[in-house]
Amino acid sequence: MISAPVAIVGGGPAGIAAAIQLTRYDITPLVFEKERLGGLLRNANLVENYPGFPKGVPGPELVELFKRQLRESGTYPILEEVIGIETSADEFHLRTTDGEYRAWCVVIASGTRPKPWDGPPLPPELTERVQSEVYPLRHLRNRHIVVIGAGDAAFDYALNLARANDVTILNRGSRVRCLPVLERRASGEPRISYHAETSPTQITSSEGGRLLVQCTVKGEVRTFEADHLLLAISREPDLDFIATEVLENNDRLYPIGDVVNGSCRQTAIAVGDGIRTAMRIALKMAEERG
Repeated sequence: MISAPVAIVGGGPAGIAAAIQLTRYDITPLVFEKERLGGLLRNANLVENYPGFPKGVPGPELVELFKRQLRESGTYPILEEVIGIETSADEFHLRTTDGEYRAWCVVIASGTRPKPWDGPPLPPELTERVQSEVYPLRHLRNRHIVVIGAGDAAFDYALNLARANDVTILNRGSRVRCLPVLERRASGEPRISYHAETSPTQITSSEGGRLLVQCTVKGEVRTFEADHLLLAISREPDLDFIATEVLENNDRLYPIGDVVNGSCRQTAIAVGDGIRTAMRIALKMAEERG
């Protein structure tokens, strides 16, 4: 069984920042990521509030810089999903899809996942055309994508996709919840259309294999035909792999980043969380060594 002083669950900005800072204290962590590094930052059309990039930086480009810095720190991610964490008197036991590991402390940087879809049932034969993140759709050209949502993610995803596609944003309510700058940009983009008070009532497939999104629009029925459906709805902490009592009752377990930051899901905040937590861990280890 492989052991290390620190295990980090999650390879988004918070987890990467914690890992890089720990190596500055000569502490080499285990970093677990179930898919690919970057977290939700992979979806960002343009990150404009991260210091050092006065004109903004595309999310995928910033992810590549993070990955490069992580490699140069000498830390390489373990691409395995953590499915369970247990604790004993002096260490944590982590179970993954491929093995078991031990660590003196654990950083939980597992981020968020989409809340379950609360709208009409999705056609099983077209589930591969329904996404909750934009990065699987980046390659599309001359398609029509329907985005359901009204927050930052919905408008950012739409702007990203509208470079090469037609995009329809459906807001089930009447209020736009995104940043004003995103709303202004979307309203000025000819390939984006926006519809408020548009609630899907039925989603089916057409004879040609496209999605038919039937909606009630201010009391009238209207159908939107789409090649893909993007659900940019609310998200919730991704914590299925750890029991609540383990999470809340151990001073050597550190939840950081989006998993604890609620609506304040910003790259700069996550990075700050990671660096501060790494410093706290290094101080705690030094104190325990005496």
